[in-house]
Amino acid sequence: KDTALGWVHNSSVNWRNLYETNDCMRYLVDNKKTEEPCVFEDGWENNNPNVNFNDPKNIFEDGKVHPIENGQFEVKGLMSNPFQLFKRSKRHWYKVVFYSTRNLERNHLIEMSDYTQIIATSPRGKLKPFAPPMDVTNGDWAYKVVYLGIHRKKPEN
Repeated sequence: KDTALGWVHNSSVNWRNLYETNDCMRYLVDNKKTEEPCVFEDGWENNNPNVNFNDPKNIFEDGKVHPIENGQFEVKGLMSNPFQLFKRSKRHWYKVVFYSTRNLERNHLIEMSDYTQIIATSPRGKLKPFAPPMDVTNGDWAYKVVYLGIHRKKPEN
């Protein structure tokens, strides 16, 4: 109830996992365009050779990447306090730290402190953090939830 680990992802950018195994995808990602259409294992063909990776309304599966900015998700099973409905009661506070799964340093995840959040659980022990932007640059994030204690006001760290 005091720690959680997890992973959030934008399933509309799952094609980027083909970077290592598909020459066309690697060229497309590295050069932001391709000279020939990419053909995928399932036979789907990207027939737009000038895909602009900076434009979120382009590419794959249904023809588009759907960027998710600050998508809220839920972590359950943390410490609860049904009395926190009262204005002056204490709340259970947690720190949510996000890690880039794209950029590794010696096979270790890199903490992305810009996205760290300190938030309290609901009376039922649910935490609802906001995910960092998930687009073609970072389609997924790992996260760690650490208990900070029970306080009336938001703790500093």
